[in-house]
Amino acid sequence: MRGWGFVTVLDPDAAMGEWHAHAARARGSDACSPSKRWPMDAPLVSYVFNGGGPLMSDAQSVPYAVCDTQFEAVTWGLSEIIYFKRAKGALAETMAARAADQISRFYAWLERHLGEETWFSGRDFGWTDLCVVPYVHSAAGFGFLPSPQSALTGWLERCRSRPSIAAAFKAANDAAGVMTAVADVVEAGGFKRQYRDHCLEWMIRSGGLDVVRDGIVRDNIRFNTEPD
Repeated sequence: MRGWGFVTVLDPDAAMGEWHAHAARARGSDACSPSKRWPMDAPLVSYVFNGGGPLMSDAQSVPYAVCDTQFEAVTWGLSEIIYFKRAKGALAETMAARAADQISRFYAWLERHLGEETWFSGRDFGWTDLCVVPYVHSAAGFGFLPSPQSALTGWLERCRSRPSIAAAFKAANDAAGVMTAVADVVEAGGFKRQYRDHCLEWMIRSGGLDVVRDGIVRDNIRFNTEPD
């Protein structure tokens, strides 16, 4: 789920009870005060529960929240340009250049957040690393790599060396071949891509307003609808 002040629930039955218990602990703990939890520019608050407590500390959840919304929107936008051919020529070049600048800013932000730690989760690989790595890996796959000597590159290499992550990325790469045909499928009306939330915002603010207009005219994009 994405949004302001959202909750990602892994154990729905225990979610509300755990939420209220955590909120009560937060109100009574100085360590959970906003000034000690969040950098000033943190846009989202995310709690992730497994039924027995948070999988991430408040500070560790910040990279996950930022990547799962704002960073994900950039890589989504690149897929719209590269795979779905929503923009071509000068417009595609302009939007890709803006994406490159945005990604470099996310890399710098993540680098600062990582600091001197081996992992975003601290001493050991953890949930935060698992949540962040798909987006950095995806951006790198589009050709936007962190600086070779950066701590973020070292972290990415350590993540990729883990068997589970290596297997997941291999499966994703093996399936990527179908992406070469998706533009034709969309053009033929085979399916409509959903434009929503941070992704829609990214498309407009990065110069793709005409992409949205064209998608509406051609009826090959869709927006959120209310439940029946």
